[in-house]
Amino acid sequence: MLRYQRGDADDGFVFQVLGDQDADVGELAARVRAEAEAEIARCFLEPALPGAGRRLTGEEVEGRLIADLEGGPVRVVVDGRTLSWVELGETLASFEGWRFRLAIDASMTDVRSDKPEAE
Repeated sequence: MLRYQRGDADDGFVFQVLGDQDADVGELAARVRAEAEAEIARCFLEPALPGAGRRLTGEEVEGRLIADLEGGPVRVVVDGRTLSWVELGETLASFEGWRFRLAIDASMTDVRSDKPEAE
């Protein structure tokens, strides 16, 4: 597994690739770098009106879940910024009444030659 992380443990960006035991490390590093460049270039949030936090740039948002080590609720990281669920909810306020879908995906890209088939 090759991992790249920018920022503190609870924010920033994290990119991981799982490769074969005998994989070329240079190829894995290039894959992580390509994923990092693509993800960092894509922004889901933009500033809202002054003092109003952030809003979505479109109709989708992606991020990752992080635990609160002090026992609080799980938080989310979007565009490298840590948000509470309240703050994430505020970014979604303009979509009040709409339906939504929440999908959970693995935290790393599996590029192994014998990776298990998706169910």
